[in-house]
Amino acid sequence: MGIEMKNITFGYRENHNVLDGFSCLFRDTCITGIIGPNGCGKTTSLKIMAGYLKPSQGEILYNGRPADLVSMTEMARIRAVVEQKVHSPFSFPVYDFVMLGRTPYLKPFESEHDSDHEIVFTSLSRTNTLHLKDNKIDALSGGELQRVMIARALAQESEYLMLDEPTSHLDVRQQLELMALLRSLKEKKTIIMVIHDINQAARYCDEVILTRDGKVVEQGQTESVLYPTALQEVFGVMAHTISQPVIGREQFVFSLPREMEQ
Repeated sequence: MGIEMKNITFGYRENHNVLDGFSCLFRDTCITGIIGPNGCGKTTSLKIMAGYLKPSQGEILYNGRPADLVSMTEMARIRAVVEQKVHSPFSFPVYDFVMLGRTPYLKPFESEHDSDHEIVFTSLSRTNTLHLKDNKIDALSGGELQRVMIARALAQESEYLMLDEPTSHLDVRQQLELMALLRSLKEKKTIIMVIHDINQAARYCDEVILTRDGKVVEQGQTESVLYPTALQEVFGVMAHTISQPVIGREQFVFSLPREMEQ
């Protein structure tokens, strides 16, 4: 099963749709990347899927169940979301911020259990942020905050993990560590991420959804979707494949069309 988006239409203002008939399937126990040019609706599709935005048309199904029938508390247990920026009115210590991931499992005014603390410690350790546990979240660097946000999402222990450009603030080593972490999680979680780096998508994603102008252009296994002609059509660049035996998947080199480079 998985999450299905069926004929989704959405616009932030009247007579201007960001998504127009957007349909795709995110299969269970896969890492799926959403790829496309800036402004094509990638982040919007993630927010609609997560229940943050309501489409004007279409529906979202979680394992065949309409998302409209899922309560907010249950939704918080089903999916965890890592956005590009953190929104918090308080200057939380990192540990308390990650503990917020356990909120869906606690009754009002109920104290955390030993098991909740164990999950938070594990989540901090897996994201290499345990040493930051006493720091305030508004004093973190961009890369540190990104990893702490992922730790909070892991603490939710959800079936679906949704990430919006998760490597955008990370250095090269941190990017590799994060992608390796996501690969290690995919047997227990379905991972969906908006990703700009096509070579990272080619290396780590099992499936890819290629989008343009608010529609899905192609979807399927990574090797069948990310090929030079499709990338040239969607991004307007020349794409060339290069063999990378070390990682076992082809990578891409990009250039502008010749008439633009002159």
